[in-house]
Amino acid sequence: MAYEGRLLSEVEADIWDAFVAKHPFGRGMVATASRQWWGTNGWSLHPIGAFEAGEMVAGAAVVCKKIPCTPWRLARIEALMVNAEDMSGSAEILLAEAERLCRSLGCVEVEIRARIPENTPIDGRDLYTGVQEAVTERGYARDAFRPATYLVPLQRDDEQLLNSYSSKCRRDVRKGLREGVAVTELRADEDLAGFFGAQQQMADRKGIESLSEATQKAAQPMYAGGYLRLFAAQYKDLTCNMALVDALGMPRYMLGAATPAAFEKGVPPTGQPLHYEIMRRFRDRGARFYDLGGSPGPVPVEGHPNYTVWRFKHEFGAPYVYMLPYHRKSLSRLGGLALALARKMRRLPP
Repeated sequence: MAYEGRLLSEVEADIWDAFVAKHPFGRGMVATASRQWWGTNGWSLHPIGAFEAGEMVAGAAVVCKKIPCTPWRLARIEALMVNAEDMSGSAEILLAEAERLCRSLGCVEVEIRARIPENTPIDGRDLYTGVQEAVTERGYARDAFRPATYLVPLQRDDEQLLNSYSSKCRRDVRKGLREGVAVTELRADEDLAGFFGAQQQMADRKGIESLSEATQKAAQPMYAGGYLRLFAAQYKDLTCNMALVDALGMPRYMLGAATPAAFEKGVPPTGQPLHYEIMRRFRDRGARFYDLGGSPGPVPVEGHPNYTVWRFKHEFGAPYVYMLPYHRKSLSRLGGLALALARKMRRLPP
């Protein structure tokens, strides 16, 4: 196929967002509403499209960040949304255009962090293999890190979905719903502020780092646009559990917050009913999978710092799926050597 690959202009934001919203590898975190989120963390978002006969058929989201105290920049490809009719060819043109852009911006390295699941056919197509072939052909080196997650298949009826969970998880879902746990989607601005307030309190209780105030504010445009959706499990007018979900492509659980009410005496399970209802709602909107957000391995390990959350996700009985490994390509010999040294000294920005 003959493609025109190019950077999209700001006036083409609607074209980009519409494409991201309909592609199975689209993510709210790369819609144009995410620019403030990236900017708060020092990155800039650059959407690239591959066009055929004037229609956008593939896209890549590139983010760039200046390396402190140097004239150089880092770049990441955060999404590779290929054309299912020509996986390798469309991935090839996207990578070539991304590298051209990165060189023009002074980037010395480009890294691929696209969330493309292995052994997970989309409408009967293996999109992973086509992308992997193009990545290898373009000379990218595979990184040691390979993200993975529990990926719940959604195209089943309620009983089949519930029966795929562990026996404990099924009991908790049924008990919570039977005793009056209600799951609602929250849409008001104050609801998002309330979620981050609860998330801050939870982080304080656990002694872990929470999101900065600036980052919380930067989530607002994505929430307002419907790219991030907020759900709450309530019991007797008490909000007990909340989940913030990236709603596009394969909906992904991003952040959760359990309030003190969840642990009061007499309150039934709320976390399991919350995610069961989220899965049902996204299934009814046509989603094929629900991504539980990543886990360090297929089976929880007692003593792990995040064991409780890991075990919670594992109980939903979903296949443990590996994503496309991270890949890197140096665009400058001198810069590549400098980055290798900086990595060794752990001096690179996250």
